Amino acid sequence: MDSSPAHIAASWFLSLLLCWLWAATAAAQAPVVVREPYVELHSGPGRGYPAIYALERGDSAEVLERQHDWLKLRTLRGEGWARRADMSETLTAAGIYPDRRSEFVRHYLAGRAEFGITAGSFEKDPLIGLYLGYRLFAIATLELHAAEISGTFSNARLYRADLVLRPRAELPLKPHLSLGIGRIENAPRDTLVDADEDDAPLWALGIGASTLIGDHLLLRADWRYQRAEFSGNDEEFQELSAGFALRF
Repeated sequence: MDSSPAHIAASWFLSLLLCWLWAATAAAQAPVVVREPYVELHSGPGRGYPAIYALERGDSAEVLERQHDWLKLRTLRGEGWARRADMSETLTAAGIYPDRRSEFVRHYLAGRAEFGITAGSFEKDPLIGLYLGYRLFAIATLELHAAEISGTFSNARLYRADLVLRPRAELPLKPHLSLGIGRIENAPRDTLVDADEDDAPLWALGIGASTLIGDHLLLRADWRYQRAEFSGNDEEFQELSAGFALRF
């Protein structure tokens, strides 16, 4: 079994993706009493599905399932889908949505946090990595990156913290500038004789672009210039990578 950091990172990312998909479709079955004047029920989870009937204030329903912003309800007249935003007063009174976790996500993580995986080249050597980002301000995001580089004569691990600035956030394709500091750990392959491990601090400057597909999937591409200060020798590196992330 390959237990390299890159494969571990990919496994964690896939696990997170599965958990997110499960959470997006799961909701505890619970009875609620409608508090809005009326709530339209549709035949499916989306505005494109026709409205089949409406619940009125005082009607009861059972929450069966959740898909993104839609809830599947069971009523005396059958089953249908209602938009969660149309039932905010009902759900709050029932203590279903939002709960404390949902409130935390809505206030601190929704649209702010992202977790992604990237792949590309680091001075022509293959690179695979993952990152965790959190939007501090409207145009500034803090990202933590970890990557593995597989070279011909050595393998390296890269750890970096980036400040990413997106000054034109209103554009569909959003350009960004990144400034980062970190560390690179270089480990020569076992086939090399008298080769020692070496590591060095580095700084990075990059440009890139990203676009959001739907509400949660982010696609991005980056180019970075990086300079590492090995003992007695400074080296320059170029990194070109692309990847995707889940935005929560």
